[in-house]
Amino acid sequence: MGAKPNSKTRSLTDGFELKLLGSPAIYWQGEEQDLPSNKAFAMLSYLALRNDAVTRKDISEFLWNTTSTSSVRVALSELRNLPAADDWLETNGQLIKITVQSDVAIIENALKNADYDLALSVWQSSEKDKSFLKNFEVKKADEFMNWLELERSRLNELYLSSLQEYIKYLEENKDYQKALEYSQLLLQQDHLNEDVWRAVIRLEHKQGNTEQALEKFEQLREILKTELRVEPLPETLELLAEIEQASVSAAKAAILISTNEQIPAMPEQLIGRDDLLKSIDKSLAKNKRLLLHGFGGSGKTAVVASYANRFLIKNSGSILWLQAGDDSPESLFDAIAKAFDASQELSQSKDKAKFIKNLVDKKIKLFILDDVWNAYALSILSETIPSGIALIATSRQRYPRFKRIDVGCLNRNDSLELVNLYAGQVSRQKKDLIKDPYLNDLCELLADHAFALRIAGITLALNKLKPKDLIKQIKDNPHTMKVPSEFADQDRESVSALLTVSIQKLSDPAYEALMAFGAMYSSSCTPELLAACIRREEEATEEALIDLQKAGLADRQTEAGSDLISYRLHDLVFSFARANSNLRELSVMAACQDFLTKHKQDFDILDAEISNMLGASQSAQKYDDLAFIEFMRLLVEGNAYYQARGHSPKSIELLKAAIVRAKKVGDLEAAHFLVSRLGDMYKELVGDLDLSLKYYSDGLKLAETLGDAHRQAILLCIIGGLRFQQKADDASEYLDRAYILAKNQNDKIALSQILSYKGYVANFQKNYKLSYKFLSEAVKIAQELIDDKSINNREGNKKLFYALLNLGDVEQKLIGFDKALDSRRRALAIAKESDNHLWMGYALQEIAEIYHGLENYELANENYNQALYYYQENNARADFDKLTNFMQENDYVVQLEIAAT
Repeated sequence: MGAKPNSKTRSLTDGFELKLLGSPAIYWQGEEQDLPSNKAFAMLSYLALRNDAVTRKDISEFLWNTTSTSSVRVALSELRNLPAADDWLETNGQLIKITVQSDVAIIENALKNADYDLALSVWQSSEKDKSFLKNFEVKKADEFMNWLELERSRLNELYLSSLQEYIKYLEENKDYQKALEYSQLLLQQDHLNEDVWRAVIRLEHKQGNTEQALEKFEQLREILKTELRVEPLPETLELLAEIEQASVSAAKAAILISTNEQIPAMPEQLIGRDDLLKSIDKSLAKNKRLLLHGFGGSGKTAVVASYANRFLIKNSGSILWLQAGDDSPESLFDAIAKAFDASQELSQSKDKAKFIKNLVDKKIKLFILDDVWNAYALSILSETIPSGIALIATSRQRYPRFKRIDVGCLNRNDSLELVNLYAGQVSRQKKDLIKDPYLNDLCELLADHAFALRIAGITLALNKLKPKDLIKQIKDNPHTMKVPSEFADQDRESVSALLTVSIQKLSDPAYEALMAFGAMYSSSCTPELLAACIRREEEATEEALIDLQKAGLADRQTEAGSDLISYRLHDLVFSFARANSNLRELSVMAACQDFLTKHKQDFDILDAEISNMLGASQSAQKYDDLAFIEFMRLLVEGNAYYQARGHSPKSIELLKAAIVRAKKVGDLEAAHFLVSRLGDMYKELVGDLDLSLKYYSDGLKLAETLGDAHRQAILLCIIGGLRFQQKADDASEYLDRAYILAKNQNDKIALSQILSYKGYVANFQKNYKLSYKFLSEAVKIAQELIDDKSINNREGNKKLFYALLNLGDVEQKLIGFDKALDSRRRALAIAKESDNHLWMGYALQEIAEIYHGLENYELANENYNQALYYYQENNARADFDKLTNFMQENDYVVQLEIAAT
């Protein structure tokens, strides 16, 4: 029976009410009532939640497993003895209906009106265990108990989802603290919910607690690793990258250093920092893990390079130096393996972390991880590198669980010397500014910050100013850009003020270029794209960028073997430009779209600007569905960038989002092409036949809806090929349907592809003569397409490329190696002409097969490695792994570095 009311037992209303969450109870006007029998209360609870009329027979079967209604009559008599039963209990012949208030009904109605405060307050008023009808059981009522379990599950999910929705609402309304409190409450209910962990990490960061956000990430990672033996999801790692404000990855390769001459970024002269170098030595001896932290431009890399120099003088052994950027742990593992010529062994290893650990153990004494932007990668590498090896990381971000040394202010004498040094380097004349009595005041105003002092020296020399004049100008030009947190207690805005003065001295074109940079999505940009954004001539824009370079605000970047030039702003300058740019985001987005349209097949140019292109795509995703869809079409449709260079996780995410948007706005044609490209990606790069079949089938349905016979034929053909690979019985049916459809339409483009597939199937079935017939006809039709000036040559090239590859295989069996080699070389020439690196990989592998058959293993090895290089470059993991395994089984040596050259 129910307990009498006490101070902890309260009703939400003054009428008759059911408490169904936690221990069940009945209230009348705030007073708790005795409960009826279990069967009667079960009937009351069930009908209260149904809130509609139910027959006596159905209730009897539900609770008593019988069609007899006598037990129902007994239960009804019990319910009529409860307070105000005439108001809430209605019987009409064989129908029974109960309309009462309950805590569950209050919650569900509140959620319908988005009143989360009310819903959650009712939930919170229940005891700790909020299970629906806690510990309630009805014997010999299996159907009811099944319903009870389903309701418990439903309401628990409703509670968790409501919390998540409310957290989202609070975050959108910038009530971060309350959102964080509810997020932590939700984690108490489900501590493995990674969605909630991401919310906690994000909310900590939005409140300015970035270090705490990173600590929460570490807690999540430990829980996942300990309890599930998994790593965080990609979405969590992407959030982490956003928090860290990761730039475009700078990691290229690890450097194994054994002599002082090999140290990268070694300064000609390191001014001061002796105490800092001693602190590094002392800290490493005790901790073995050290983070050099400082604002951009504070000289972290110069300090660690100087320490490496001293280390080699004092110690025997090697140093491993790796510029990390925001690269993933896997990419950094690859770079380390390359430094030891162990890429092949790494690719064969099942436990890559263990392999790297064994690889570096006893071979290096110091590991330097420069310019870290990825907390996850830092955490993984810290665990991977043996504890006996000292590790120094440099970063602009503070990371938990590392002994940290801040690379902050210089002492005053060093500041004076540094300004004098930079001023002399710019003017190429020996300067003696140290004697100027106002130089000390200038260093004081600049908080002795290394990068600010560098700009001061450059500004004094370029503008032929005296320290007194520069001080006067700085005081009159404060700016809203904040001083780094390590200087906040000094209450100065000297760095921003100095930047303001330096920038005001720029020519109008240079200033305009700088401000345009601030609207870009990356701190790096080509003169052509920047010129398009500000609607200026490219030559004039590049002259403006050269002025920025001379002023020390930008760096000129080139790639070996390429004429392509881009410029990159220093991080501090880029932040300033972003805060002050008045160029509209929509204008930049439009310029990027025009640039992408113009250079759709200029893949080397797009390599340099892909960060800006993806940034513009994401902007379009926010503002303009049609523009967003068009961006993705330009990047993936036809012989486009991602078809030739391989996808990234971000591009796949955007491609999927574009498909959803295209369907939403009714652009079924765009949806069809995009979903087909997604099928291509999973087939060609990932090797996931099931997923690729799913997306191709979706594309086929869209083509049928559009009434596009050409695309139907193409997709029927591709699906037939996939079904053949899956050894399905219906493969030939798809290919025959495709052939009939294309033949009836006189569709030469589709016919060429279908004949290639038919030839491939016949070849696999060892019907070489039939295969040769199909493929020869496919080559003939593809050549006709190329000769037909009214048809896009790229489409003909694609058909001819694949037809030649397949024909070469049959020729090798029927005619001989020479004829097969000729066909495959023709295919390689088409791939090079199209600048399609993935095709080049396919053709090179097929050529290698010829040499392998001729037992010319040297040429076979060379071509196999070149194919591997292009597979790796394009993220074609399935092809890469398959070829690597073949080479190892046949005693070939994997040499990707040689292939790259």
